[in-house]
Amino acid sequence: MRDITRDPENSEGWTRLFNFAPATLCQPGHGGKSRNLTTAVKKQIQAFFDMRPTDVESERIRTRARKRNAKVTDDEADVAKRATAKLGEGDVRGALRVLSSKEKLAPRDDNTMRSLLVLHPPAPMDRRALPTVSAAVIQVTKAEIKEAITSFPNGSAAGPDGLRPQHLKDLIADGDGAEALLDSITELINIMLAGRVPASICPLLFGGALTAILKGEGVCVPLRLATLGDV
Repeated sequence: MRDITRDPENSEGWTRLFNFAPATLCQPGHGGKSRNLTTAVKKQIQAFFDMRPTDVESERIRTRARKRNAKVTDDEADVAKRATAKLGEGDVRGALRVLSSKEKLAPRDDNTMRSLLVLHPPAPMDRRALPTVSAAVIQVTKAEIKEAITSFPNGSAAGPDGLRPQHLKDLIADGDGAEALLDSITELINIMLAGRVPASICPLLFGGALTAILKGEGVCVPLRLATLGDV
């Protein structure tokens, strides 16, 4: 974040920020030798700043391969797994919602894609440009940023980079580096509010992550999860 605040136009700083959480904060895979979680995370962070591949990145590649080769699980087992994950995040309400819902993920096929395109057609080619608005730039304080971060409920979803609000809530709590981190987050948010995000970064920062679900009579609808900008 300090690299970005020094030079917002340098895309390398933004790229490093987007890659930080996926490379360092993901939950390690199960199995193998026993590892201390704190030690594992510190090791991942050091590897990230040393520009070395991390174990999490290697595990993610292996996990994707396993998922491609795995058989589809039955619906009840999938629901139980998702509810357990919600409970692990402290999101009791979310766990109950998963258990009581009759919705399920839509299959990844051409029919699902066609259904989504009907609901969300491409923007017209002759779309009018947004009007230019001249107004004072909104800026926020460190106290406002801290209040916004702590307002996220338990179990709030991560953006596409995997950084959860709970990560930030824990990191800005009382402890070494908490105030310095909050200062950096505030500076970064004020750069975003001032419209100083490079055009090439905007689709990554503000683009939505959608998951198609089936509701009722097999109707396919998109469920908006989160954006990097939300977190």
